[in-house]
Amino acid sequence: MWITIYRKLNIHQNAVMNFENLFEDLEAQFANAHMSNASISNFDSTNLVIVKTANSLQRELIAPIIATDFVAGLDLLVPIWHVMPFHAVRNIRFVHELTEDLPKVRQLNKTLVEFLGATPMPNPAKWRVLGAIEHQRAGQIVGLVGNLICLVDPSEGGLVAVPIQSIQELSIESVDKLNGDF
Repeated sequence: MWITIYRKLNIHQNAVMNFENLFEDLEAQFANAHMSNASISNFDSTNLVIVKTANSLQRELIAPIIATDFVAGLDLLVPIWHVMPFHAVRNIRFVHELTEDLPKVRQLNKTLVEFLGATPMPNPAKWRVLGAIEHQRAGQIVGLVGNLICLVDPSEGGLVAVPIQSIQELSIESVDKLNGDF
């Protein structure tokens, strides 16, 4: 008889313990969901991104655009849009600036080719190619042919075509031509 009572008491205590574990798990899930919602709202209120490239170059960009295969944004100091394909990006940090008048992050359902195709040309531009020892090149972006960016490069003596897959960074001047009417 004592054994039966002991077993029933032990089963009852285990049931209480299981409920405590269940409530602790539910509380942890609720806290996790709350943190997830906070991070999503932080993303939505972002108006500055810090982009680190594969070769440790770092850019702080306002009015950021996150697209299908690239990140873009306006330089903090000069009217230049920096465009970086994801294959050249190590990470992107989302920051909420204190200034509320800057545009928030925009999500764009376009590829880099589509984005550049909608950009009026010619435009003064600088570009950096993946793995290149030399610094950024300067010239004019004049068009697209498939997945090639056509650029007039004075150091090369004229027109060159650079595969989009080899671009690490493309910096385009003239804010008004890249839908920068914010």
